[in-house]
Amino acid sequence: MNPDDFDRILISDRQIEPSSSFTRDVMLRVEAEATYRRPIPFPWLRFAAIMLVGSVLAAWLFPADSVLQAGRSMMGAIARWIVAPPDVALRNALLSLLASVAGTVMLVWLSLRLTGATR
Repeated sequence: MNPDDFDRILISDRQIEPSSSFTRDVMLRVEAEATYRRPIPFPWLRFAAIMLVGSVLAAWLFPADSVLQAGRSMMGAIARWIVAPPDVALRNALLSLLASVAGTVMLVWLSLRLTGATR
């Protein structure tokens, strides 16, 4: 069917009616949707209460001054790494990379041993 056929059908005065089986199927679907149980709404009040309690606990367990001091020391370390001579910065980066890879290999080996994998 080409676009001209569609245009001719849509412009014609002839009424297009759905078949009785189509109407029956649609009505069965509408009735099924009407009897379908709606999902449980999101518990916004419980979520807000948990977030409030979590925020208070986080503020109590991690006081702002210690968090700020840790952030400042981390930023100082990053600043020292940025202004360090290239050979020192590269050496520190490579040492960190090697330590990360070695730690990852050890963790994978340990997890495989704990699960009983042979290789």
